[in-house]
Amino acid sequence: MKNFTLIFSSLLLIVFANSCKKLNTDPYPKPPIDSLKIGLLAYYPFNGNTYDGSGNNLNGFGYNLISITGPNGAPKSAYAFNGISSYMVTTDVPRLRLSNTDFTINTWIKLNSYNQSYRAEILSKRYTGNEQGYDFSINGYANQPAATLGTVNFGVGGTSQGGTSNSALDLNKWYMVTVVYTVANHQLTFYKDGVFDGSSTANVASPNGTIQAPLYVGKDNPSNNTGYVLDGALGDWRIYIRALKTKEITALSTGAH
Repeated sequence: MKNFTLIFSSLLLIVFANSCKKLNTDPYPKPPIDSLKIGLLAYYPFNGNTYDGSGNNLNGFGYNLISITGPNGAPKSAYAFNGISSYMVTTDVPRLRLSNTDFTINTWIKLNSYNQSYRAEILSKRYTGNEQGYDFSINGYANQPAATLGTVNFGVGGTSQGGTSNSALDLNKWYMVTVVYTVANHQLTFYKDGVFDGSSTANVASPNGTIQAPLYVGKDNPSNNTGYVLDGALGDWRIYIRALKTKEITALSTGAH
């Protein structure tokens, strides 16, 4: 009888323990965190408007843009820029100055032609002169032979050290281009379609945090009086205030995000 009582008691303890485990199990498990939302400063899917999808309210104002089919084949998921009067502009805020921080800029781009001048601006947040902001651009005809036609460039103004990708972009073809800056070693790293495409020397200054220039997309700041306009199209583009990992950039390029 004693043995039966011991066995019965043991079974009750086991049942009670299992019940406690079930009670402690979260019936509403939290979804996994999307790493591509971490550090997202500005996000413009260009899905028929120039609103910022990051939640930071950095909405843009678009001028003479035409909504077109994007790189993923979805209608109204990109904007065509006519190389003359098309652009988007966003008001300056200190976070967009990208000073003294790691950052990543990522965009889809298709070129209709190469700029006859030094470059075609993807993003320009700068004034003329050394270290007067920054720009992300495609090298044009006038910049040869210093830079290969159609390569991707990031600079912090004037003759200050910047960086250029290894390979050029062909015309009439969608590419995803990415630049990553790490403030610890002052270095730029470029990617094309999620694949490493060169890096700069390790002496690129962080963008000047005092420059209050607006952020222009598809053209240079008009006050700079240049012809650095984009003849082509831009799709989904983003700015992160951190250095994305290679696997995250690959996820953006494949749509796995």
